[in-house]
Amino acid sequence: VAPQHLGATAILIESHGKAAELSLIQRLQCEALDFRAPARQRAWIKHCLAGYHHAIGDFTTASTLYQDSNELAQAAEPSGYRRDSHSAQCLEIREAFHPDATGHLIAEPGNEPPEPCVPVFIVGVPRSGTTLTEQILARHSRCIGMGERPYASKSLAWLRAMQSHSSQPLGDALLNASKAQLHELRQNYYELLKPHYRHYQASEPPFVIDKMPDNYQHIGWLKLLFPEAKIIYAKRDPKEIALSCWRANFGSIKWAFDPTDIGHRIAEHMSLMSFWMAHDGHHMLVSDYRDLVRNPREQAERLLSFLGLDWEDACLDHTKNQSVVATASLRQVRQPIYTSSLDMWQQYQSSLAPAFEQFERLASGPK
Repeated sequence: VAPQHLGATAILIESHGKAAELSLIQRLQCEALDFRAPARQRAWIKHCLAGYHHAIGDFTTASTLYQDSNELAQAAEPSGYRRDSHSAQCLEIREAFHPDATGHLIAEPGNEPPEPCVPVFIVGVPRSGTTLTEQILARHSRCIGMGERPYASKSLAWLRAMQSHSSQPLGDALLNASKAQLHELRQNYYELLKPHYRHYQASEPPFVIDKMPDNYQHIGWLKLLFPEAKIIYAKRDPKEIALSCWRANFGSIKWAFDPTDIGHRIAEHMSLMSFWMAHDGHHMLVSDYRDLVRNPREQAERLLSFLGLDWEDACLDHTKNQSVVATASLRQVRQPIYTSSLDMWQQYQSSLAPAFEQFERLASGPK
């Protein structure tokens, strides 16, 4: 590694944390002041510096740098996050999947042959524990972690294509669907899953895990396609999620730059999950992040019991992790389970106040 290169400098600072050499910090501080540099580069530099100040406990400086980094990154985006569009989308989902609207698609119990795998969906929002939950399960001999797959949204697009009306409202697409179409879409979905377990050799079917957080929007659809599917809700204190998203440097997630957008997105998620839990909560397992990191063995046993699997010691051995992780959680899942992030939001209350206020309004609203 050559410290004269910016990328190498950032890697050295991140890997050494609070023990990073002062000369490396000073180099990035100088680069952050170079207004000729592209906004994305300056955003990345400031994010790296923020991480260093967070590590040494200088939360005031870290907060300023995180805010600067996010503002620079947000300004570099060609289009921003639309709160109104997402709210309308969540409302459409609630209306389309009201039990009265989908009753004609619920399949009657039959004698069809068993499917080759059991779909497992871990839903939540980014930084709510979806990756950690998947990694625990994926170490089991009968589980296969797929990471985050867009298959649920793709299958909904197939439904609309079947009806030759790709832009029709979701409710209309479901109303016009037939059980035959649903069966075909189910089989097509299984074809997407096949490559993930092609090397699986045990006689019993594998549990194939999709940890796409945004599948919380598709729970109703997934339950129609796969009544046998296992759905795990990775739940976490929304204030902890807000901080973790704000600090994550996602880049591609447009709502994670601004505290107001973050609060809106998480509040809408919580509202939609309340809808699903009210209608079908007894078929889902809630996995609380705080319990998971404080009592990993107990919670891992709950997860396996929900899937009907016996305990395996490998589930809590992070050195046995063979699954590919392609998200911002990569660094964390390569380490033992830790609790240091719990309640860290208290150090950033002022910066994240617009998000926290939305959570408080939601909590005090009508039940």
